[in-house]
Order: sequence, then C-alpha cells, then structure tokens
Amino acid sequence: MILASLISDGDDLANPGRTYETSTFSSKIVSRIREALFDRKLNPGDFLGSEKDIAKEFGVSRMTARDALRTLEAMGIVEIRVGARGGVRIATGNLDRIADAMAIQLNLVGVSSQEILQVQKSIERTAAEMAAINANEKDLDRLKSLLDEADGLLLDRSAFTRSSREFHLAIADASHNRVLAMQLRACRFVIWSDNNGTSSPNIPERVIGIHREIYEKIKAGDSEGAGKIMYQHLDHIDQRRRALDTGTNGSVSGIC
Repeated sequence: MILASLISDGDDLANPGRTYETSTFSSKIVSRIREALFDRKLNPGDFLGSEKDIAKEFGVSRMTARDALRTLEAMGIVEIRVGARGGVRIATGNLDRIADAMAIQLNLVGVSSQEILQVQKSIERTAAEMAAINANEKDLDRLKSLLDEADGLLLDRSAFTRSSREFHLAIADASHNRVLAMQLRACRFVIWSDNNGTSSPNIPERVIGIHREIYEKIKAGDSEGAGKIMYQHLDHIDQRRRALDTGTNGSVSGIC
C-alpha cells in the first residue's frame, strides 16, 4: 500500500498494535501526507484506501484518521468519495480554487488596493512579455475577439469593464505560465470591480486604444514593447486610483 512507504521503523506511527486518540497523531498524519506530496512520493489520483485502511496503516483509531482526512480535504490535498467505489485519493490540482483561496486570505488580512496594484504591475508586465513569446494562434484569436467585443460595449460601462478585465486575464493565459495566471486571478477578486467608477466618456476609447497597442506588440512577438506598454497602462491606473482615493483631481486616464 502507498501509505506503508511513508512510515519508517521506529516511527511513532509505525506500531499498528497501538491505537492513538490524540489530535497530535492526527496532525502527524496530515504532515506525513503533505510532506510526501511535496517529495513527489504521492501524485494526483493516487489511491490511499478507505478510512479504515488508513487508520490501520497508521495505527490510529478511525476517529483520529477521520479527523486527519477532514483536515487534508479542507487543504485540498485529498478527495473523499463514499460508496462501494469510494475511498480517499490524492486530489487533482485546481488553480481557480487556489486563486479564490488566495484572494479570500488577502481580503481577510486587509491587503490594500495599493499593495495589490504594486504587485499587479509586475505580474502583468511579465505576463505581457511572456505572451509575446508564447502566444499561439488560439490565444491571439481570443485577444482579438475580446477587443472587438469591447468596441461594442462603449456605452455599457459595467460590461465594458468586465470585457477589459477578461482581456487582461487572456494575456496572462497567453503567457502559458499558470502561476502568473493564477496570481492575476487572485488580484482580480480583491481589487477589480464589475463597475467602472469613472464618469469620463473618453476613457473606454483610450483603454481600447492601449489594449490594441498591447495586442499588436504581442502579435508581433515584441516582448519588451508589450511589457512596457502594459506597465505604463497599469501605472496610469495606479496613479488615477490614488488620486481618487485622496480626493484630488486625477487627470490620468487608462483605468480598466
């Protein structure tokens, strides 16, 4: 059984003749499986057995095993299925779930818009640079489709904002770096609103113009140019947000 390889001789968890009830041993099971995952001893889809099997393998009560499995499930490490074909398996990764969890924690600790924007500028500049190198025809078609869609949404500010947001996410996807895409999605939940707070009628046209410049640089494979324009675009957004936050008359355009 896979779990047997995680328990060494002399280990507190290696004596099947003893039954432990304390949370200490539940925590040890969690740590052991977590460490095995990072050591590549466990992989997505690996079957660990039933709750009964796991309790027996680790020499703990089923209550202790159940407590450990609940923790592992909450961490997203295992999937638990009931029924005749049920049991415990190492979970399959889900980047959207990670982004959501990260966004929740950022909100809970009270991360500011300024902190997010500082990081977002670096993330999106790198994403644009990598998109210019890695984007394929499907990626370019999606970016072009989103630009065309935005052209028809100039009078619907909320819909325009959502479309512009999707354009930024599509660039991150076109980078073909899943870590960058996940981080940007986490930022989206924290800072991006479905409603555009500006009342200036000229801003959507300016945003489309900037987005088209970025698209053309990506299409041309100009990594440096794409990153530079993206950074300037987000820096303008940052400046305008700070102006709005302080109540000053921010004349900087380019907010998405």
